[in-house]
Amino acid sequence: MFPDNYPEPGKRPLSSMVPTIIENPDGSLYIAIGGSGGSRIFGSVIQVLLNLELGLDVSAAIEFGRVHDQLYPLYLDVEDTYPPAIIQRLHEIGHNVTGKSIGLISNTIIDFTDS
Repeated sequence: MFPDNYPEPGKRPLSSMVPTIIENPDGSLYIAIGGSGGSRIFGSVIQVLLNLELGLDVSAAIEFGRVHDQLYPLYLDVEDTYPPAIIQRLHEIGHNVTGKSIGLISNTIIDFTDS
C-alpha cells in the first residue's frame, strides 16, 4: 500500500515514534508513554495525555475511543465511544467520517444519508 516503506537493502523504514516521558514538578516520574500503529501513534499518545488532564484514570484514559485524521487516503476515523451527534456534526461540516467499533478489525463507513 505504501511503496515508500517497502523493505530494500540500505533503506530505513518510515517510522512515527513519540516516546514520551513526563515528570512531576518535583522531578519524579509522572508517566512514560509511547505506542505502535504507524500514523496513529502521535494522535493516540496525545489523546491519552489529554484524557489524563481531563481527570480520567490511566486505564480509562488509554481505553477511551480515538479520533484519527488520516491524510492519505483522506478520512476521519471516529470510534463509537463518541456521541452520535458529534460524529454527525463532523460529517455535516465536510469530514469523510468512518467509524470503528472498539475491538473490531475492519472499519465500517457510517451512512448518514438515512438520518
